[in-house]
Amino acid sequence: MAVLRGADIFVRGVLLSAAGVVEGCSVRVFADIKGEALRGSSLEEYKRCGHPCVFIGWGESRVSRSQFFSRTEGLGIKVSARVVADAPPLNGLLPGKMYVQNLPSAIVAKVLRPAPDDLVVDLCAAPGGKTTHLAQMMQGRGLLVAVDRTVSKAVKLRETGAAFGVADDFLKVVAADSTRLLLSKEARLELAKKLEPSGAAKNDGQHALACLPRERRRLLALESLSSMNERGVYASPSFPPEIFDKVLLDPPCSALGLRPRLVIGTKAKEVHNACKQQRNLLFTAVYLLRPGGYMTYSTCTISAAENEDMVKFVLDSFPCMELIAAPSATSSKGIPVSTGLEGRLSKDQAAKVLRFDPCENDGYTGFFVALFRKTESVLKREDSHLGIPLDSRSTDGKGASVKPQRPRKRQSDRDRDDAGSGENEGGNEGGNEGEDRQAAKSPDCVPPKRMRHDNR
Repeated sequence: MAVLRGADIFVRGVLLSAAGVVEGCSVRVFADIKGEALRGSSLEEYKRCGHPCVFIGWGESRVSRSQFFSRTEGLGIKVSARVVADAPPLNGLLPGKMYVQNLPSAIVAKVLRPAPDDLVVDLCAAPGGKTTHLAQMMQGRGLLVAVDRTVSKAVKLRETGAAFGVADDFLKVVAADSTRLLLSKEARLELAKKLEPSGAAKNDGQHALACLPRERRRLLALESLSSMNERGVYASPSFPPEIFDKVLLDPPCSALGLRPRLVIGTKAKEVHNACKQQRNLLFTAVYLLRPGGYMTYSTCTISAAENEDMVKFVLDSFPCMELIAAPSATSSKGIPVSTGLEGRLSKDQAAKVLRFDPCENDGYTGFFVALFRKTESVLKREDSHLGIPLDSRSTDGKGASVKPQRPRKRQSDRDRDDAGSGENEGGNEGGNEGEDRQAAKSPDCVPPKRMRHDNR
């Protein structure tokens, strides 16, 4: 898919080659559809076995056949033409000055509208396109926390920020599971007592955290970032709830909206697992957002189970969250706004979200954006009915939350998830029904293995 979107082919991307290929010769480029090619084997043998492949373009070999498989880095094939609308590779062009994104991805930060001096958290930040866009809009003032669970991606994200001149005292990169960022209830109550000793007993003392001025909230966020490794990335913070002005959540998803692509191998179970992970992340996002703050939820998929159903989940589970009409910076160019799917959102709610349809807009990826505002503190209400109740989390003795034992989902939630997942199999939900129901009964959230981000 990367080749169709303008990329050249590095040596690690070459799986097999015809005999006699030398540096500088013209080659035809094929895509291995089913992933059955054995790296280093001959093209003739591959074809003899009847493996399906698709012609995608022409190019020039920059190394010999043996070097395709002996080298670990470097350019292998310079692609000269593609079978789809051509796009030039932009690797290394204006480093630190330009970051290439698909148009829908670039809209997310515009919808959130961070301002200088805001406290903002990007919960699934790698590779950093939206993070650096937020930093630009904030003019390097305030606090921007970028979180990704993979250490190597977090390190790369920090390097990307540095390349764009983002200061370390403004951008704090965290390598952690975003569903584990919150203080436990016990630690929260202790903090509330310190902040307001005379009134800590009211509402379990939680009101003290919901009414702090911005500078005090900024200091609390910085105090939570105490453990930094030698590569400049923070680990395992425990943030007090309701301290961020803006939250950007672009969670792992089924990536069904990415285009162009030759084959879609996503299974219903993968969509189902993505939904579970998205609900967990939304829980954290709502708790980190201060009353009066704004949150965006976006995906690069066209699955209603991961889009409209997640909006409904937020509105049903958190009465303090209000769906706001997402401003479209491109409405004059004819990108359609979702009219909603029957039974998912009301007509009024559907008109407030942005849905980008790759079938109607050639050249754009499928994408979804929703904007929420928090009208009051979530700390005023009990959340024991949710799948991952904050107040049931245990602690490690130091105030940090540890993995709770999650209760089983209600039957209505499981039925809804099964229906949403089956829809994306194009009518083949019957073959996976038993498998999906078994997955729904698991009390733990199992992160999907093949969830992807729109990296552009």
